[in-house]
Amino acid sequence: MEYVKKEQPDVSLDTVYRNLSVFKQLAIVNEIQMINQDGNRFEISRDGHHHHIICLKCGKIECLQKCPVSKEAIETIEKNGFAVVSHSLEFYGYCSGCQKESNDFL
Repeated sequence: MEYVKKEQPDVSLDTVYRNLSVFKQLAIVNEIQMINQDGNRFEISRDGHHHHIICLKCGKIECLQKCPVSKEAIETIEKNGFAVVSHSLEFYGYCSGCQKESNDFL
């Protein structure tokens, strides 16, 4: 949001959030849930289906291109009468750089 405020200081944040909501519904952007930080992040949906690993200290996000959710897991869920249309998976932890800086969280 700092970039938007700097480049377009007169734009309403309500407008930005409404547009992000519409872009999310249209699958133009993906929302990444952030914990231990203010707000969430958004990314353009150009890389197809993927998941993330997120550092709780510095906020670094890396994409996992291979989905760790097995086909068998989805089939088991569907056998229980649930129609899966999508899923999202984020792994939270500490990146190697933050681990080197401190062992307080290990």
